[in-house]
Amino acid sequence: MTNVNVTAVELMPIGGAANDGTKLGFIDSATKAAQNDTLTVTNASSIKLALALTDADGVADPCTISSNVITLTGATATSPSLLIVYTPA
Repeated sequence: MTNVNVTAVELMPIGGAANDGTKLGFIDSATKAAQNDTLTVTNASSIKLALALTDADGVADPCTISSNVITLTGATATSPSLLIVYTPA
């Protein structure tokens, strides 16, 4: 298992009545060598939602979230890009 530090690029803030500073972010072509590799999003204190898509074919890559760490649970080595909803650090 390998960990890579990444930074989300803010695409836009997410507003609303209960706006808590949540943002929509993008992570471009993260490196994943093996199943259960992790990405630590250094500019996030927490991640509420993550969608990982493989760069090669746009297929969803399964993942789990814990605080500001995303675990890529798919079995294949890929370079996924991710859309995340996060609270900044």
